[in-house]
Amino acid sequence: MTSESRTLIEASDVLGIDLECPNQKCKARAFYPIRNSEPKIPFACHSCNADWFALAPDPRSGAAASKAIEQIKVLMRHLILLDTANRSDIYAKVRLQVAHVQPSPVGHADDDKD
Repeated sequence: MTSESRTLIEASDVLGIDLECPNQKCKARAFYPIRNSEPKIPFACHSCNADWFALAPDPRSGAAASKAIEQIKVLMRHLILLDTANRSDIYAKVRLQVAHVQPSPVGHADDDKD
């Protein structure tokens, strides 16, 4: 017998975008709520200044810009728009399927004792 485990979420379940620093010694995190109208997502870590995103000159302004940051902002706007509780034109349940991740084993306080 085969069993399948799926995790489905609705767009309204997504609270925001969480970024974690790639620097193994830092691992600082920042959370950007979906409902924030225009989040200021930085190019680099607020703690150690490690790059979070590649920068390239914006062809319109010539200023440094990140295509990835703009795509994250678009994703956030689209998730707000797909909140079916606020829509009269969507009848189906719209859900996102997310990967099922096994939780990491949690150590116990007694594990550190000799």
